[in-house]
Amino acid sequence: LTTIVKTWGWPDVSPDGRTVVAEDIPTPGKFDLWTLDVQTGNVIRLTSDGRSTNGVWSPDGKRIAHADADGFILVRHMNDASRVDTLLREFGRPTSWSSDGSLLFYESSTAMFTAERRLMVLNLETGESTLVPENQSGVQDGNISPDGRWLAYENVSMARSQIFIVPYPAGRGPRLVSTDFGADPHWSADGLRIYFRGPNGIHVSGFDP
Repeated sequence: LTTIVKTWGWPDVSPDGRTVVAEDIPTPGKFDLWTLDVQTGNVIRLTSDGRSTNGVWSPDGKRIAHADADGFILVRHMNDASRVDTLLREFGRPTSWSSDGSLLFYESSTAMFTAERRLMVLNLETGESTLVPENQSGVQDGNISPDGRWLAYENVSMARSQIFIVPYPAGRGPRLVSTDFGADPHWSADGLRIYFRGPNGIHVSGFDP
């Protein structure tokens, strides 16, 4: 009996809380997407090309946006395994959708694994991409709040990566959330908490608008 042990990365929970999309590394330098049923533990493979990473659920739970090794951002339709649409033909890694499905936040870079990234937002209705938040450097991992009014992000231009929250699309200055180190922010479903990776595991911070 052979036991296969996987190391999961970049998880994102479906809107109904029942399924997680995550990536595994079948061989060094390759990435594939899987879904994991939270209740049963069953896993389903979504890709097998070793080129798919950074899966993010759409707010209706019917699509998953993800990056591929060519630098494109794709959308995979969960009710039709053969349908994969191209959203953006540049190096980008999706980080979150707005709750109304009109905006997709992503990290733009010049190559798949480059350290320098810019946080962008793609308007899915017009196809226009803009830089957000403006006048910020070293900003990545943007995650929009459920009400669309606040953007949590990671700033890597400091001595230690930190998590900030800023009004979206504009408003007063950013608010520091982490105290020592922070990465990979995610909002709770009610928008009252921020989960992020801290020095010793997952941290949670309450949020009062």
